[in-house]
Amino acid sequence: MNLQPWPADDLPKQVAVTLAAWQRQPHRLVVLDNLVDLDILVDWLPKLNSFILLITSRTSEYDSTLGVRTHPLDLLPRSESIDLLRKLAHRLQSYPNSEFDPIADRLSDFPLALYLAGTYLEYVEVTTPQRYFEEFR
Repeated sequence: MNLQPWPADDLPKQVAVTLAAWQRQPHRLVVLDNLVDLDILVDWLPKLNSFILLITSRTSEYDSTLGVRTHPLDLLPRSESIDLLRKLAHRLQSYPNSEFDPIADRLSDFPLALYLAGTYLEYVEVTTPQRYFEEFR
């Protein structure tokens, strides 16, 4: 977002500056990935109510007053997880499936997490599946 000056080492100011920038361009998708604590959602909903909000969570029960619509997704079968990583990290096609398996396992075969990992593996050229897994741990 090229926010200048950026308030380094001051998380509350960073959040305030970011929210202010988002308000100036309200057509945003905000992703709360792997949301575990529903109190966080309750706190943030008023601040994010003008945006499209996508929540990924293992939680399937929400208080009806929050207005949350759920769309349950299944995990990918392991073979499809590895296929997705391979498809996204096209430059790593010569690596065996056994090098992608620990990544899929660590990411619990979650499609969004696999998508992010595969994209990272494709564009960070110094990364191999094994190095990515070691850094991820």
